[in-house]
Amino acid sequence: MIGQTGIYFVAALSLGLAGCQAAMISMPNIYNEPIDSDLAPSKSRAAIESGVVSAGWVVDDTSEGQVTASYRVRSHTAIVTIGYSSDRYGIFYKNSYNMKVKCGTRPAAGSPTISSGQSGCPDGTVPTHIHENYKKWVNRLNSSIQAALKSACYSDSACR
Repeated sequence: MIGQTGIYFVAALSLGLAGCQAAMISMPNIYNEPIDSDLAPSKSRAAIESGVVSAGWVVDDTSEGQVTASYRVRSHTAIVTIGYSSDRYGIFYKNSYNMKVKCGTRPAAGSPTISSGQSGCPDGTVPTHIHENYKKWVNRLNSSIQAALKSACYSDSACR
């Protein structure tokens, strides 16, 4: 039988261990953010790349309709694919290191116009949860891209 002191010790130990675990959140992909349709595709890509750099991310690769970017903090790395079309873009998880990703299966959340190209999980599974800091980083990235797109549009007479 555990005495009252033992119960307090177990409770304190449980709370201490719970505090050491990183909070996990559902994977926060961003779908179908608008791009002003009057902005030329080359200017859209340049604005997206500018937003990536402004947010402190690194542009790793570009191709037609897609930019791959990474963000590193100490030993943690997040890699995203930013897919874009003439009037929309989306930010999708691609891979990460030391971000405590949990893989599993989940029902499709609708049909985004730009696919995610997710990787980093075993075949047949997708990332379902990730460390909560990832959402903060991606939201900051999204805000920076939106600001860069707006700036590109205002500096282009076709968008006025």
